[in-house]
Formats: sequence, C-alpha cells, structure tokens
Amino acid sequence: MALIEEQAKNIRDNFSHDAIFTPTEGDPVSLKVEFLETDEGEPVGNEGASSQVRREVLFMKGDLAAEPNRNETWTIGGSVYKTKYIVQRDNWFLTVAVK
Repeated sequence: MALIEEQAKNIRDNFSHDAIFTPTEGDPVSLKVEFLETDEGEPVGNEGASSQVRREVLFMKGDLAAEPNRNETWTIGGSVYKTKYIVQRDNWFLTVAVK
C-alpha cells in the first residue's frame, strides 16, 4: 500500500496548478491540482448557441480534510470557481465539477 500511496503523491506533485480551496467552515487550504477545461461544442439542436465548457478540478483526496461541498470555492490562476458536484472518486484522487 505504501508504494501505491507514494506513486499517487508523485502524480500529485506533478500537477500543474497551485490552488487555494476555501471551505464553508475552516481555513483555506493550499494544494496542487489539475484544472481541466473541455469544450463540449455546440449543444445538439441549438444552432447558433454558444459552446459549453466543462471545468473540473482533480486533486489528491488526502490534501483536504473532507470532500468539497457545493459552492465551496477554488482559486486557481487568479480566478475563483465554485464546486458544483463530485464527478469521480477513487482511493487516491477526487474530481469535482466547478463553475
């Protein structure tokens, strides 16, 4: 188990963004994250509608005391994003959708 945890930490250490997570209660937490922006294109059947951009934050679960709740914030690169919902979780990492 220690080897897997060490490998997970090595992955985290190579994340490309410094972030500050601000929970509803408690102190802000500095951590490394991956910030993912995916252009999902034009919504089907909506000619002329603007494209949808999906934004997600991937981080190591152990870096926060608890899973993020809706509307708790992430400051990344000078922009502030609010947590919408949890997209995916595994033993080591968690991905949340943000807006």
